[in-house]
Amino acid sequence: MNELKILVNDTLKGNKRSLSRLISIIEDDYNKAIEISTLLPLERRKVFKIGVTGSPGTGKSTIISKLITFYREKNLKVGVVAVDPTSPITGGAILGDRIRMQEHYSDEDVFIRSLASRGYMEGTTRGCSVVLDLLSAAKFDVIFVETVGVGQIGFSILDVVDILVLVIMPESGDFIQTMKAGILEIADIIALNKAEKQGAEYMKRMLESSFESSQIPKKVPIIFTSEILNNGYEELYAELEKIHFESGNDIESKAKNVRLNKFIKNLQLMFLENLPNILNRGELKEIQDKVEFGEISPSVAANIAYKKIVNYC
Repeated sequence: MNELKILVNDTLKGNKRSLSRLISIIEDDYNKAIEISTLLPLERRKVFKIGVTGSPGTGKSTIISKLITFYREKNLKVGVVAVDPTSPITGGAILGDRIRMQEHYSDEDVFIRSLASRGYMEGTTRGCSVVLDLLSAAKFDVIFVETVGVGQIGFSILDVVDILVLVIMPESGDFIQTMKAGILEIADIIALNKAEKQGAEYMKRMLESSFESSQIPKKVPIIFTSEILNNGYEELYAELEKIHFESGNDIESKAKNVRLNKFIKNLQLMFLENLPNILNRGELKEIQDKVEFGEISPSVAANIAYKKIVNYC
């Protein structure tokens, strides 16, 4: 039995050390991530995946920490995948979400892991979906995914979660103006955090105006939250549960699209990962050489290579 299979079996038995080791492997080697996927049982349980996104410094980790408490009171196992910027020195996550959520760190039924974005510009990581499959197989009931921080781009979070919470704060006025046609349209709930600050009510009115002007069809609830005042978190949790309960069919329909999108994205990533090897074979190598020596334009060469690959398949 190879190392990966042993680690997967141990993870399915609840070994958090093996789970951590597998996540490290997924981060370092996408080909092994795919291999790990093949070792996981097909998960049919309903695992509630909550995305939490917004600009850096808005308090995403604090909100997740507060919400974990409510789910733990229901005796549910909670996993957290927090995507952080990459350290230029170690290549790992530069921030420490385990520090920011330290009140849950000793809880055996809570697993918190920071992942390095490693240049992936979509708000999550390349292997994020595999990590979530791993957590689902390890029998976690609720999984939070905190993005590295997004504005108008970085919507890959939609491919891996059921509900998306956008966290903003009163000083985000300029940011709101730039993201009207982006993240606002895909948020299911807005947490207006640090609501003790001046301008919170004005920010809420600005958000409501943004929704009206952009003609977003759904009504997105806006909830004030504040760590200093210690309020709003119960209301946010209740809203999550309400949307989760009321949109059961929508979530299942979305899950089908998510699975299909994951298939397409994994196929794309595997192709890109192995493209250098593909190009070094036979006629494709000849085309590549012609591009290198200027005998054919890159765009024409790409078209020829594409047709050859399609014909080969």
